[in-house]
Amino acid sequence: MVDFMAGGVASSEKSRGGHMQGWIAWGLVSLFYLYEFLIRVAPSVMEPELQKSFHLSAAGLGAALGAYYYIYAPLQLAVGGFLDEWGTRRVLV
Repeated sequence: MVDFMAGGVASSEKSRGGHMQGWIAWGLVSLFYLYEFLIRVAPSVMEPELQKSFHLSAAGLGAALGAYYYIYAPLQLAVGGFLDEWGTRRVLV
């Protein structure tokens, strides 16, 4: 099925660039999610080494690693407001 635009170019030919941009955007967002996942999981894997290196107790290490969430949680509120106001496409770009 060929759907012609006013300029005489098939819509499938005209939207190929947008199709690739969509995959690139999806890939970048996926890589960012993977990066954040690794940031959240990595300290639990390295817990004994971190305690030994920084001479921290379990409570001290928990407080130090909790700093990530003290920053992350308020920023989620800001990002949620941006998403509501401008939509996913503008925020991701």
